[in-house]
Amino acid sequence: MTIQSTSTVRLADTAATRVRGWSVAVTVLLLICAHRAHGNQCYAAATQGTAPSTYQAYCWLDFTGYSDTQAQTAAGQAFTFALSDGTTLSLSLHVSTNASNPALSASAVPTWSGAAFGNSAFLGISGKPVLYEVQSGSTVQITLSKITLTPPSGVTAIGAYGFVAADGESTNGGETLSFTTNGAAWTEMAQIPNGSAYPSLSGVGTTTVTETGIAGTVGSYAFQTLNNPTQVSSVLVGAGLQGAIFGVRYGSMVVNTQLTTTRANASDQFTYGVQSTGGTVIATGTSTGTGLGPFTAASAPTIAGSYAFVVSESMAAGSVSPFNYYVPSLTCTNAAGGSTTVMPTNAAVSSYTFPGLQYQDAVSCIFSNSVSPLYVPNHFAVSTPGTACTGSQTASLTTATAFATFVAGANSTKAGNSASASWSLTDDPVYATGTYAATATFTISAS
Repeated sequence: MTIQSTSTVRLADTAATRVRGWSVAVTVLLLICAHRAHGNQCYAAATQGTAPSTYQAYCWLDFTGYSDTQAQTAAGQAFTFALSDGTTLSLSLHVSTNASNPALSASAVPTWSGAAFGNSAFLGISGKPVLYEVQSGSTVQITLSKITLTPPSGVTAIGAYGFVAADGESTNGGETLSFTTNGAAWTEMAQIPNGSAYPSLSGVGTTTVTETGIAGTVGSYAFQTLNNPTQVSSVLVGAGLQGAIFGVRYGSMVVNTQLTTTRANASDQFTYGVQSTGGTVIATGTSTGTGLGPFTAASAPTIAGSYAFVVSESMAAGSVSPFNYYVPSLTCTNAAGGSTTVMPTNAAVSSYTFPGLQYQDAVSCIFSNSVSPLYVPNHFAVSTPGTACTGSQTASLTTATAFATFVAGANSTKAGNSASASWSLTDDPVYATGTYAATATFTISAS
């Protein structure tokens, strides 16, 4: 293990003044015969900022637990990442540097105030997704090899995915940042503003893309390579410090709920989310408070396109009303243009099965719930739901409701002094089907 104290000074927003000094370092060598893969996750940004509308479909790999010493060995450092749909991504991380060690650290986003990533776009990414240079003015090569995705239990194929790489810091004068893939040629996925200037860009449409820095405050880029790459590398050339961030992209799903009327009971809440057809929960959320919503979304930033899954809602624990006191309506939209994935619109369902997503689908679903017209205050029931009834069952509800008023001087012998009321008796699905009857009594009073 390494025990060390560090101090970091960021003097200005240009590469030439970005420095990092080590005040003291004490290293204790520990011999280990084998290294276990570090288990991590990937995280989508919490807030879009100036990122593309599909920002939640980018799941950024969290390199918390990065060991620079281990990454610089011949074997490299093994990582596994648990994706939100149960898929596992594994890779080996190799690092080399032309300067003193440590070469890199794992850093949170944003890496500093001058970085576009995390300040103007892709905001609120959890963990430590940026592999960030430690030594000012160094050149560091990062290689992610043996990239393998293993599908969740019960799924035989992984489907197409994209691997994403981006500038996790800022590429200023005297600096470059390049990415190379053994997959399909790089495409530009996002241009992230941070002022009006950008690094110059070359190689889009080839397997190596390069940013070349300019002076001043600059924006950054994010790139994508398809065809399920197994190796992606990056070269960071810093005049000050440089950083790279990596992610994976499938399809994404966000589910939420809202009410279009007040609750049947103030204690009623709804649980909603995404799960596999076998019942494994992928993402879940629960409404809170007395507001109508929408509430905190259940977000699944990575869902492989090769298997079916379910979006659903139900009454949350502690609710007083059963779900059939409400009428649900489900509408889903897709931010991915050109997709042929069918979206439900105003579907009167509390559960919907998607046969699968297409690559880059970014689906947002919302359940809209209203109190059923069959259930009103002071409702009455023949028996407890689920209890078998035998013989004749009766119940009554007494309420005085004025529904007609006769003119002054009216009497029963004059024509036109009549009133009528219409009403209906509807089978309640809580109870067994059968034949029902009801009697209504009307009282005429004079005052």
